[in-house]
Amino acid sequence: MKRLKKLRSEARLSLEEKGVNSLFLAFGTLTWHDKDKPDEALTSPLILVPIELIKEPKRDVYKISILEEDVVLNPTLLLKLKQTFGIELPEGEAVQDMAYGELTSQIRKLLVEQKTWEIKENVFLSLFSYAKAAMVRDIIENEARIFAHPILQAISGNLSSYQASYKEPLPASVLDSRV
Repeated sequence: MKRLKKLRSEARLSLEEKGVNSLFLAFGTLTWHDKDKPDEALTSPLILVPIELIKEPKRDVYKISILEEDVVLNPTLLLKLKQTFGIELPEGEAVQDMAYGELTSQIRKLLVEQKTWEIKENVFLSLFSYAKAAMVRDIIENEARIFAHPILQAISGNLSSYQASYKEPLPASVLDSRV
């Protein structure tokens, strides 16, 4: 019961402080090997179902309630597999429309070339924070725009782009009338 109380408390804190649900039921795990450390087995959750732990008043009974958020494949794992191995697993609505067996079957087909990798059928409850994965994905998808930005060009030593787009700031006496 102490573990459930702690999980519930930490999930509530994450939601209040960051506005992000971090409590999930994880269905299935992928045991895999990174290219940088081929001898080290890594285990990652596959399917994440957002949930809430509800404690019944005056009793040590907890219930799981599924939240009205999307069920997702582990976004951090998706990003790693795509960037490092070129493996693109289903995302978004494709995941929502598939049954668990169909989804794991499709994942197995996509991972068939990875002989040492293994999908295990298990379920566990834990906290997962993948808010940074969205940030990393945005950086990767917008890499060219980011590096072309005049301020970043100036920081890296190339002032020409920044100087070409530089505009003299408005004098303080005119700011109020312009705003």
